[in-house]
Amino acid sequence: MSLSIKQLRYICAVAEHLHFGRAAEACYVTQSTLSASVQDLEDFLGVPIFERTKKHVMVTDKGSELLKRASRILEDGAD
Repeated sequence: MSLSIKQLRYICAVAEHLHFGRAAEACYVTQSTLSASVQDLEDFLGVPIFERTKKHVMVTDKGSELLKRASRILEDGAD
């Protein structure tokens, strides 16, 4: 597996909305598609990006570092 721009968009959307369902809507995909993609990325990197509970989604410290990089990559790609 490799890192994809789509996965970077997904994790940025989850971080923005702090909700997998709303992030999926914003990305025009199903929640299961988004969740599976985020989980695949976390497995690939070997670090959790988000802490999930039934009521909350929180960004981990490592996730925060990754999200800064992801945002820069997405911004650079938009130029």
